[in-house]
Amino acid sequence: MKNLYKLSSLPHITVICLLLFSTVGYCQSISNLKTALEGNKVTITYDLAHANAQDKFKFTVYSSHDNYAAPIEAITGDLDNVPAGTNHRLVWDAKSTLTSSFEGEVKVKLVGIKIVVAPPKFALNGLDKSAYKRGSELSLGWTGGRPTDKISIALYKGEQLVEPLAEKIDNNQTFTWAIPKGFKTGSDYTLRVTDDKQATNNNTPAFKIKTRVPFIVKVLPFLVVGIIVAVLPKGGGGGTTPTPEAKNLPDLTIKPN
Repeated sequence: MKNLYKLSSLPHITVICLLLFSTVGYCQSISNLKTALEGNKVTITYDLAHANAQDKFKFTVYSSHDNYAAPIEAITGDLDNVPAGTNHRLVWDAKSTLTSSFEGEVKVKLVGIKIVVAPPKFALNGLDKSAYKRGSELSLGWTGGRPTDKISIALYKGEQLVEPLAEKIDNNQTFTWAIPKGFKTGSDYTLRVTDDKQATNNNTPAFKIKTRVPFIVKVLPFLVVGIIVAVLPKGGGGGTTPTPEAKNLPDLTIKPN
């Protein structure tokens, strides 16, 4: 019990911050360090600030009692998969770690490693059509990647770049292209989607761009019939005298379909 009281009489516990895959400036992300002796256990609390809230950290604690040779095993709390936040808490069962003959100052080293998680695999969804009319919209979706990734989309014809459609947009997993009304028709068009983090190109299946039939073309046959009926009245009865050319024409008969 004497050793634990000796431990509690320390003016402070020194905490050294080491974060893998980071600069020294990351040490400023750990703040508000506090220690307290609760019975036979030492409690360490800390705040962790980090720019990306999605990143997680794994912490390991070492002690100067063995010259930081091995991680302390008798410690629990916020050690693994720790997000940015305040009042993170660790509890060290010091009595089970220190020998009964130990006396002196104890320093604790807190080592944090950013957990690197591979992003979900990037994959395009299939197109809903194999041909699109000029003036219509083509909708494209995909899955995977990180929300912080930037996506670029370009239109190709075969292996020839036609034009970029989007540059470094957010990875919201959807994109809509309004095909211009005067766009060049043809086949073998594809959209190429590039994820800047995974550095991979993903191509859609080939599709066609075709003309859009104007409404006037659809109704033109009905207009022509109306004109013929107007200029070629049925012979006999009242009305104007038909011209000699009209006398030789057969009567117009319209049969229902």
